[in-house]
Amino acid sequence: MILLIALPASRKAAPTNSGPAIFDYEIVGEYPHDPQAFTQGLEFGRACGKEAGQCTEFFWESTGLRGRSTVRQVSFPNATVLRSRALPAEDFGEGLTRLGNSLYQLTWQSPRAWVYPIDRFEAASLVSTPLLDGWGITNDGAHLILRNSSAVLSWVEPGSMRMLRTLRVQDAGRDVPFLNELEWINGSLWANVWSRECLANISPRTGRVRAWASLKGLTDQVRQLGRSIDVLNGIAWDDAKKRLFVTGKLWPRLFEIRLVPRVLPDEAARVAALSALREECIVLDTSIFG
Repeated sequence: MILLIALPASRKAAPTNSGPAIFDYEIVGEYPHDPQAFTQGLEFGRACGKEAGQCTEFFWESTGLRGRSTVRQVSFPNATVLRSRALPAEDFGEGLTRLGNSLYQLTWQSPRAWVYPIDRFEAASLVSTPLLDGWGITNDGAHLILRNSSAVLSWVEPGSMRMLRTLRVQDAGRDVPFLNELEWINGSLWANVWSRECLANISPRTGRVRAWASLKGLTDQVRQLGRSIDVLNGIAWDDAKKRLFVTGKLWPRLFEIRLVPRVLPDEAARVAALSALREECIVLDTSIFG
């Protein structure tokens, strides 16, 4: 089994019999990000003209907080807001994904989800999902994949919003709750873990965590810019150029990163490192949100 992020063949890592693969990160690029954006969902986009080379790059982004939630299109790399639609005051924007020519945006503590044509935010329609609490959302190219604060992922039919199947996310027999923003990359799921500097790679077949990526230090780096920030949240994948982007809630920076397999001297060291990373990345107090 080979994990997805575009690493050279000699640097790819896969889970072993003793558990998930372990990754650290390198910063490839650093870009501006709206420090007022409480990022809940992030999706990379590209639009190309008829002539070769006439392409523009941007992000679709969902922002949260009641009375401040939006769906927006933001230019890359200069972070100019190209289009934006405010959500009703009662809605707290959550995860966002593009499937076909539509954007799907969840709302927190509610089954409400907004569906937008990608080129006309004003033509929004409201649907009801099977979840009573929206957190993260992505898609596998055919179906929506939703989650709430639990360790359960739900596959949903995009038209009817009918539940198709559920999958419990676990590592070493332990539930992994509070997965936040989701991203589908090359047939695999990646997720932020709320309040943790971690990314989890999850098998869409078994629900097992296949890799942990530690982004330790990234939040402190942003905090040194002197602004009040919230947690790491937001993963976006540029499939054409094999680029991985991350940001956070109220962060003034967006980063392109490369995941790097952690080199350890022996299996004992790997087991110890994995144990420490599990303690870092898995939220044990599931009563946080009642």
